Amino acid sequence: MNNTRMYYTTHREEILKSRHDRYVLNKEKEQKSNHEYREYLKAEVLGHYSGGTPKCVKCGIVDIRVLSIDHIDGGGFKHRNDPSMRGYAFYRWLKKKGYPEGYQTMCMNCQWIKRIENKEYGEIGKRTKYTT
Repeated sequence: MNNTRMYYTTHREEILKSRHDRYVLNKEKEQKSNHEYREYLKAEVLGHYSGGTPKCVKCGIVDIRVLSIDHIDGGGFKHRNDPSMRGYAFYRWLKKKGYPEGYQTMCMNCQWIKRIENKEYGEIGKRTKYTT
């Protein structure tokens, strides 16, 4: 166990209280900082998986509000069901793992079209019938 981990383990309660107190005293500043970091992280990850500027690899739209990560071979259902991999935690995981292969940046419209065309229904498909 490294020194940082050992210190944290030994002083966990103090550290958590200190973080909480700082957050309460600077709530707006902390929220703004967290929001800015999440937006930066999203842009960085989406940019990586679209080859530079964040854009849909299918239609080319660049509006980051509609862009997200797509599992190239399906399988996103497993990640969505894991609470530790939802939202920005998934972007952090991709960055921490060194941007593994098998992902791409797509807009939600193109993802839904791909999902229907490839019959990627996951668990929902057991109850839902898609018609095209």
